[in-house]
Amino acid sequence: MKLRIHLFYGFIILTSQISFAQLTGKIININDTTPLEYATVALYNQSSKKLITGVISN
Repeated sequence: MKLRIHLFYGFIILTSQISFAQLTGKIININDTTPLEYATVALYNQSSKKLITGVISN
């Protein structure tokens, strides 16, 4: 019985740490509002200021 409880709580802890997100939007030139190609996009943690991930737009 204790093993089942430990496995259950272990599963809950592992699945709660896994998350997925998708950001969408348009990166435009501020002067003429044309789309910018191949712009570097970076996502930072707001509190720690650490880089989470980065991509190049298409």
